[in-house]
Amino acid sequence: MVINEIQHRRELGEIKVYSHCLMPDHLHVLLSFGTKYDKTLQNWVSAFKRFTSREAKVANGISPLWQRNFHDHVIRGWSHSPNGPNELLEKAQYILNNPVRKMMVSSWTEYPYCGIMDELPL
Repeated sequence: MVINEIQHRRELGEIKVYSHCLMPDHLHVLLSFGTKYDKTLQNWVSAFKRFTSREAKVANGISPLWQRNFHDHVIRGWSHSPNGPNELLEKAQYILNNPVRKMMVSSWTEYPYCGIMDELPL
């Protein structure tokens, strides 16, 4: 349900998703906003968490689904920095390899809740 909602928001043009990984206790998403989204990261995360929390409660009685806060790492000016493309690639690989580091799988491709939806803008 969480991955489906990320995909839905991508299809609406709100976001581009370069890598994502839903773990049992947290979610990583490397994204950028599309031209159709004109609000802040805080607004987007709040709306995403509200919707998925409501869906999880209705479908499975799971509540609460998310912690109150979130941690972000904003990569600004990457296209003007000599190391910018490397930083994007490193973050995408870090996200994808999360289940490997937790010894859940030997390759991220074996984990059904990790993936790449859009090409990195390198």
